[in-house]
Amino acid sequence: MQQRFTVDELSLTGTWSQLRSGLQKPQRKGIDSLFMLVSWQLWKARNEHIFRSELTTASRLVEVIKNEAKLWITAGVRFIGSLIPGE
Repeated sequence: MQQRFTVDELSLTGTWSQLRSGLQKPQRKGIDSLFMLVSWQLWKARNEHIFRSELTTASRLVEVIKNEAKLWITAGVRFIGSLIPGE
């Protein structure tokens, strides 16, 4: 049997909205920053695959996201540190 999804179930903004619902403002800001970071890194990995035929493993992508998050924290992005394990 084929699985069918509604548009809401596959909506990126719906997922983001669901993640941040019920959180305090500082936590929402952290989720917003983390969501942007992850989305940006996924987009870059997608482009590497399409335009350069380079594949990125999930574990490598997680490593890249953690390293980039550390740079964002150093650059002054607040509230994201509490969402990254080990920070």
